[in-house]
Parts: sequence; structure tokens; C-alpha cells
Amino acid sequence: MYLKMEEMARKDGLTGIYNRIYFTELFAEASKTAVEDNCCLSVALFDIDKFKNVNDTYGHLAGDMVIKMDASIAEKYAEEHNGFACRYGGEEFLVVFPDYDDKMALEVLEKMHEEIKSTPVNFNGTDISINVCIGLSTYPSLCDNTNILISRADKAMYYGKKSGRGRLVVDNPQVDE
Repeated sequence: MYLKMEEMARKDGLTGIYNRIYFTELFAEASKTAVEDNCCLSVALFDIDKFKNVNDTYGHLAGDMVIKMDASIAEKYAEEHNGFACRYGGEEFLVVFPDYDDKMALEVLEKMHEEIKSTPVNFNGTDISINVCIGLSTYPSLCDNTNILISRADKAMYYGKKSGRGRLVVDNPQVDE
């Protein structure tokens, strides 16, 4: 019973992937390992483009289905590549790839992005297609401080949103503009 309760405390109630609270623990450990072992750590932050339109057009139950689909795909790619995924906020997700440099992570994220775009959610006989904007940052090649990796991935994601949405942006100096 205790183990079941502990597992429930680690998971997001809607999606079943890790929640933000537990993610903080996992990320702290991954960051510590990356620094101590001088290895890479890639972080991707993504959210659903124009998610409010999904809720406004189809309703919140449809929105929940879209969130679940994104979470499922994020978790699949994280697990396949020895990483972990979490629901970071409403329609925001984080995927972490320990020991992956930016090129390796980018290759995985391109496939993940394509799968999200090509997986419609069927709600009451209507296919809902969505897109996401993804920001990627990597320690130490793109960001020399694991404490700001998430912030850098966030800036890259928002840069993509400002540049037209539906993009995968790798951390670079332009994201600060």
C-alpha cells in the first residue's frame, strides 16, 4: 500500500507520467551526475501550440486527450533513450536525456516532434491535429550550468513560438534577444 501511494505521489494524475515535484528530484540527481562525471545532459521543454483553441473548440475533455497523447509520446521517447519525462505545467512537458549531447538529443526530438504532429487525437469522431514547439539545451556544450538548463530550454522554446510555432529550437545566443 505504501509503495502504491509513493508511486501515485510521483505521477501526474491525468497523464500518468512524472509530475513536476518528482521531476525536481530526478533532475537534481541527473545534474549532479553530469557535473561529477563530466558528461552530457540534454533537456527539452515543449508545449502544445495554440492549446487554448483546442479547449475552446472541442472542450476540455478533448484537451485532456491531447495532453495525454503528448505525455505518452514524450514518455515513450524518454524511456527508449534512458531518460525521463514529466508534465511540467498545464500543457508543458520536459524530457531529459542523460548522457546525450545536443546532436543526439536533437535527432531523438526530431522523431518525437514528427510523431506528435502526425498523431491526431480522435474526439467524438473528429481528428484533432496539434503541433508543439520544443526548446533544447545541453550541458556542457550549449549551457555550462545545469542550474539554468531548464531556463535555457524554455528560452529556446519561446523563441520558436515567436518565430512561428511548430518549431524545434536548439539553444543559441539568439534566444536571448
